[in-house]
Amino acid sequence: MTEVITVGWVDREGGVREALDEGRGATRAQLFRRAIIGGGTFLAGGLLIGGLPKLTLGAPSASQDVEILNFALLLEYLESEF
Repeated sequence: MTEVITVGWVDREGGVREALDEGRGATRAQLFRRAIIGGGTFLAGGLLIGGLPKLTLGAPSASQDVEILNFALLLEYLESEF
């Protein structure tokens, strides 16, 4: 159990090592470009969800209230039987 696990032992084909090396050479412009794209995607998702008020508000309907109350009544009947 004294064997040390290294990246070379796990990554025989070198894919992980290549991905790590590519990330180190990023310039400041590339960093800002990626941040802007990520932030824009996050903002667009928020606007998309915010633009669908029917889904975001989730206003309960009267039929849902009736179903919930009927379920509570059923539970009361079961409790009284036991």
